Amino acid sequence: MTDSLLKAAGPGERRSACHAEACEGDGDHGANMARGFAAVRDRLDDPSQTPTSVDEVLMTAGNSLVSAVGGASGPLFGGAFRALGESLGASAEVDAPQFATALASALAKVQHLGAAVPGDKTMIDAYSPAVDAFHDAAHSGADFCTSAHSAADAAEAGMRATVPLQARKGRASYLGLRSIGHQDPGATSTAYVFHALAEAAEGSGLLDDVGDARVDLEGMVLPPVPNGADAQDAPDARRASHRVPPPHGSVELLVAPDVARPLTDALRDRGWAVR
Repeated sequence: MTDSLLKAAGPGERRSACHAEACEGDGDHGANMARGFAAVRDRLDDPSQTPTSVDEVLMTAGNSLVSAVGGASGPLFGGAFRALGESLGASAEVDAPQFATALASALAKVQHLGAAVPGDKTMIDAYSPAVDAFHDAAHSGADFCTSAHSAADAAEAGMRATVPLQARKGRASYLGLRSIGHQDPGATSTAYVFHALAEAAEGSGLLDDVGDARVDLEGMVLPPVPNGADAQDAPDARRASHRVPPPHGSVELLVAPDVARPLTDALRDRGWAVR
């Protein structure tokens, strides 16, 4: 998920969040969030401090955000990640209902720290509907990926709904009526985080049993290309050769053109060298 979060804090999104805050503050929110998630990746990529459980990953992310992100956003976003970790514990795997409960704990933590409620024109306006949407989907039998996409959609709707609101909390509240007509930067970053969660959840089911070189893409299992096979033998398919970390060596897969791009992106997100 870290790569997805960093993508969500990329140049375009960073400019968007900075523009949102420039209308209500000093315009550095997007840059601060990008710096924070870059720090998260640096910590998680450090081989001497590799987290081994869900709670360690989330606590590491939260601590990094608190340290690297300036202003109130560091404690708020970092506190949310730490609350997620505390709620989930040292689980090896997390299902949708468990994550829904953890998201509710994270929301409660953010509201405790910031004393904001929906309608105050803060990150809560995106966070609260996202948590509700994830909970409703998860407890209706939806899988994690579907629940995450429901949350992302709700977060984006909540983000956009901040535009006509007057800010009642934070720096923007000092602007009074002048805060109306601008999208809240905290809600904007929150929506990006939930979209990153949905993207990561979608990618998490792409790879299955790498050692056997079998790839499961939305339920379709594709066998590896036999040694010496040529893509010309299958004109409607495309060869993708993947160098995977030892001990797996090099793997060649024959995949359909419409599968090649999303599969390649997923492999690269997981650190594979693809050519």
